Amino acid sequence: KTGSDLKLAERLATVLPLTAQALRAAVISAEHALVLSRGACGSPARVEALAHPDRGEGFLLVHAGLGVDAFKQVVARWAYRVDPDAEDDKRRAAAEDFRFGLAETMEGVHVLGFLTPEGGEALSTALAAVTGTPAANDTRSPGRRRHDALATLAQLALCSGGLGTLGAV
Repeated sequence: KTGSDLKLAERLATVLPLTAQALRAAVISAEHALVLSRGACGSPARVEALAHPDRGEGFLLVHAGLGVDAFKQVVARWAYRVDPDAEDDKRRAAAEDFRFGLAETMEGVHVLGFLTPEGGEALSTALAAVTGTPAANDTRSPGRRRHDALATLAQLALCSGGLGTLGAV
């Protein structure tokens, strides 16, 4: 079993008994159970709130008939309402993981990094805007199209006149 499977099994046995029962009865999918485990068990306050008879695990399971993506949103909203500080704590703990680097090599520049969700979304949106829909005769791979779009974005930024002086961030 993977670590995720083991964590789910542990949570089903300890803090998600109604979810375990619904899963055994095939009322919910394993994916729904995993969404509940990941989204609702992220802090002690959330685990404690799961036991509430009206607004806890049972309340969330009422919404398990939704598709997985919609259910994720319900669980995320519930989790935020129960313990809004948990997301801030999680973000602060992960802040050191966010990075971006360029390493020059003989053949080019190696890009490495890990972006915040907001930074990644902004970059993805900008790349998609520059890339557009490839022409029927465009034989470049998706990775090559993203490479070319990133180079175009850099050129657009440099030519825009809005970047300031060298060394400014």
